[in-house]
Amino acid sequence: MADQMGSTADSQPRWVVAHCGARDQYQLPISFHEVGQLYKFVTDWYTPLDSPIQGTLLKQALPYHRSILARRHHTELPSSFVKDFKLKGALNRVFRTDERELELDRLVGESAARLTSESESHLLITSYNAWAAFPKLSKYTKKVLFQIHPHPWFLRELYSTPERKWDLGDGFKIESEMRVSDEFLRRWGQESLDADIVVAASSFTRKSLLHVGVKPERIRVVPYGVDRLTFRNDVASPSGKPKVLFVGQPTSRKGLWHLLEVWEQLANQEAELHIASGSTANKRDLRSGGSVIWYGRLDLSELVELMNRSDLLVLPAIAEGFAHVLLEALSCGTPILSSDASAAPDLLKGWDEQFLFAAGDWDALASKLDYWLTNVDRLRKLRSSARHLAEGFTRERLGV
Repeated sequence: MADQMGSTADSQPRWVVAHCGARDQYQLPISFHEVGQLYKFVTDWYTPLDSPIQGTLLKQALPYHRSILARRHHTELPSSFVKDFKLKGALNRVFRTDERELELDRLVGESAARLTSESESHLLITSYNAWAAFPKLSKYTKKVLFQIHPHPWFLRELYSTPERKWDLGDGFKIESEMRVSDEFLRRWGQESLDADIVVAASSFTRKSLLHVGVKPERIRVVPYGVDRLTFRNDVASPSGKPKVLFVGQPTSRKGLWHLLEVWEQLANQEAELHIASGSTANKRDLRSGGSVIWYGRLDLSELVELMNRSDLLVLPAIAEGFAHVLLEALSCGTPILSSDASAAPDLLKGWDEQFLFAAGDWDALASKLDYWLTNVDRLRKLRSSARHLAEGFTRERLGV
């Protein structure tokens, strides 16, 4: 990805990379570290499990806490390359509020800008963090924004459309683009207009950037990659009755509630819908009975096995910057059925149109899902092709 950001005077440029959270398993900083171009990664909280002293102490924590700590660490990203705000980051996880998150975004952005200037590096920072960084950089510093979600102005417009057919109740009110003040929404949106280059992970995100006026020549579409050794297709295989899988949080943006309505309408008692959402707190009363199986939080190995045992992963998203779960499922050999408001059109080029439908077209979702439940034998013959498709999207592509 570094080469796709434009040539620089120095043959081996240095980069500061910044984002909050363990986003996409730290693919961005790892990709720059792998090619020797990472100066520092700035984040809210990173666990130094590779530290001789701190790491040893942290590994003595209780299993539950150890699992939480482990999610904020990656063996391919040494903690010596990380600048974080552990105390405030940990407090935000325990006492999460919008104000705390915005304060962390400010700290990460300002720290990234300071390190970038001091080291004469370039800056790659994710959306919703750059508002505090870009104004503090000189005009000679290369400013690259990684637009994780579709543009926030585009999203608020999308969620606020009166005639929309994709919200059951007031579900979109919880989205950050709807909760934040008009002033912060302006700052978030201005990031992409101030960046020298905006990297989008999907054509759908690119579309949102064009919608708000970002010049096309400043946009680079760089899809994510997948860890093919972790998400592999030799763990298990589907058998018996058709198994459909949804992975993601139970939010309106993900389209889960509409998927459940469609599932009830199909009333196919010969099939199972498995939902891995990390929470069953918002589970609704279903008439589907035992044909819907809910899971709490799964560890990585359990998720990979579940993907391998599923015939089809379904994502009826209203708006996704990429939806990494689509690529992870393909890497496990599991075909995907997704709305076009995600990376699915980029991933499924050349595939049967029965795997795609227009976002919000629930009749189309029902029709295509019914088709695949009727043709599950065909799905099971496509598993090698799905894996082969994912092999074209390696994580190394980000760093070249």
